[in-house]
Amino acid sequence: MRKNNLSLVLFLILLVISLAAWAYQLQGGLIVTNMRNPFNWGLYIATFAFFVGIAAGG
Repeated sequence: MRKNNLSLVLFLILLVISLAAWAYQLQGGLIVTNMRNPFNWGLYIATFAFFVGIAAGG
């Protein structure tokens, strides 16, 4: 039971950090990701497409 509680606490901490980072990005826009050249944008879009494909395949 104690191991489950530790896993739950770790999950909640990661969830809070992720939501805070997402809120920061929504507030500041994608400029906070330091994407200022076309290569970074292409990598961002390609990664998004890859994960959409993985989700569809699942």
